[in-house]
Amino acid sequence: WGHSACFFEGVIYVFGGCCGGLHFSDVLTLNLDTMAWSSLATKGQRPGTRDSHGAALIGHRMLVFGGTNGNKKVNDLHVLDLRTKEWSRPPCKGTPPSPRESHTVTTAAGGDKLVVFGGSGEGEGNYLNDVHVLDLPTMTWTSPQVAGEVVPAPRDSHGAVTVGNRLFVYGGDCGDRYHGEVDVLDMDTMAWSRFSVKGASPGVRAGHAALGIGSKIYVIGGVGDKQYYSDAWILDVVDRSWTQLETCGQQPQGRFSHSAVIMNTDIAIYGG
Repeated sequence: WGHSACFFEGVIYVFGGCCGGLHFSDVLTLNLDTMAWSSLATKGQRPGTRDSHGAALIGHRMLVFGGTNGNKKVNDLHVLDLRTKEWSRPPCKGTPPSPRESHTVTTAAGGDKLVVFGGSGEGEGNYLNDVHVLDLPTMTWTSPQVAGEVVPAPRDSHGAVTVGNRLFVYGGDCGDRYHGEVDVLDMDTMAWSRFSVKGASPGVRAGHAALGIGSKIYVIGGVGDKQYYSDAWILDVVDRSWTQLETCGQQPQGRFSHSAVIMNTDIAIYGG
């Protein structure tokens, strides 16, 4: 659990994570043609062991930021070129986000920006709600001033998806309760607002997977109110409605801190 995953050219890449108190820094691959798992031989200096980091796929590169090795939270940025299989640690300008885990890393501006939101910082109960942006062409970190009447409460283990120029944040954990509201950040004005949604909703939950396909956000699994979920919901940001997805076949067991990737017309989930 607490790993990251991405899908590139018919292969699912899984990095890091934790199992039974052990933290990992290796990369596993699942070839969808053969459905065979293998350990990826990488070049360069790979990141240290970690889980609960954030990762995003931009072109043929997987970017990994932050996380924890169980003893220490980090704020380093690593890049894995999925074509050359080489790790690098690019130099960045500006001030990076503080060390954290269970945050979100999301792409914006057509893949030119990386947005880090929230997470859990150093110290007990240090939940965060700050926003940091990495401009990839210049590799410069900024911490923009945000506005808005409703700013999301500090949290970790939430889901974040970019739709157009807006960052949607749903759910999360703030230590004493789970969240179920949807907040949206206008990336042009850097203003937060509460996103009103019609009908039934997934309720409060954390540790879920969130994916964006067009104007729809898919939410899968998570934990909330003393139970693990295996359901799937769709948030349509155009008509502002939640819909529970009707599924058939063998339902996966309830889980949290899993990964989910979009594979053409399918969604694959792993671990948790």
